[in-house]
Amino acid sequence: MTSFDNRSGHTAEQIISQYIKYRDYVKARTKEFKEGGPSERDKEMIALVRNPGVDIGDVGALLNELVKRLEQLTTPIAAYESAMETLEGLATAMLNETKQKALSTDAGTCFWVRSLSVTCDDHEAFLNWVWEFNARHFLTRHVAKEAVEIFMDGPGKGNPPPGVKVVPVVGVQFRKS
Repeated sequence: MTSFDNRSGHTAEQIISQYIKYRDYVKARTKEFKEGGPSERDKEMIALVRNPGVDIGDVGALLNELVKRLEQLTTPIAAYESAMETLEGLATAMLNETKQKALSTDAGTCFWVRSLSVTCDDHEAFLNWVWEFNARHFLTRHVAKEAVEIFMDGPGKGNPPPGVKVVPVVGVQFRKS
């Protein structure tokens, strides 16, 4: 278990647990909004507030729950995504400073993930190449990363097609324990 404190003063445990908490929250909120409508508990709380003749029990507890739910519904997902980017940066700094491949804690693990960023630098050169070699499988709305990887592993001999820029990307990924 890693207990290294970086310059921010946060431990790996704090960074990873908070990131996973935010990620799970954003995932749940996104699912809730896609499915639409209030949850069953939301419907119960609305009915309790609308019906003054019903004994609602602990009014303070209900009001606290309502305030918490309103805050949840009015906080943009972007605020959580921004916080997650900050946590990814902290985790990246911690991985770099400790020269570790992964940080394992009771809350979960963050680790390096290698991938490629594939973009088209010279659109005209790329399209000319596609038509000349009948390589239409490269055409999608974006450059098909998998097709570029297959080409580089085969006939490209490590080189991308003309007009395509390939940049290795190393990111940090989090996994729950």
